[in-house]
Amino acid sequence: MSDGVRVEVKGAQELGRTLNDAADSLLDMTPANTAAGLQVARSAAARAPRRTGRLRGSLRPLRIDRAGVQVGSSAPYAAYQEYGTRHVRAHYFLTGALSELTTDPYADYVDKTLQKVRGA
Repeated sequence: MSDGVRVEVKGAQELGRTLNDAADSLLDMTPANTAAGLQVARSAAARAPRRTGRLRGSLRPLRIDRAGVQVGSSAPYAAYQEYGTRHVRAHYFLTGALSELTTDPYADYVDKTLQKVRGA
C-alpha cells in the first residue's frame, strides 16, 4: 500500500565512489610514507656526525611501500655511529630525527583525503 511519499537521493553513486576512493587512499599510505621518509632522512643527515660526509650523504628512504617506510644508510659503519660501541659514543642521529619531525605527513595525508570527501 503506497501513501504517495517518494524519497529520491541525488548524488548517492558519486558519494559512494568518493567514499570508496577515500578508503582506498587510506589503505595505501605510500604518499605519506614517502613524505615521512624524506623528512626523517633530511633531519637525520643534519644530525649525523661528520668526518667525511659519506654518512650524511648516504641517508635516505631505503624502502617505501603502502604499509611503511624504512630510512637508513648504505655506509657500513652507520649502525656503530647510531648506537655507539665501546670506543665510539652513540649519536642517535636516526632515532633523534623521528622526534624532530616538524610536520606530521600522516595527518596531512588524512586531512587531504577527508577534504576530498567533504568536497564531494
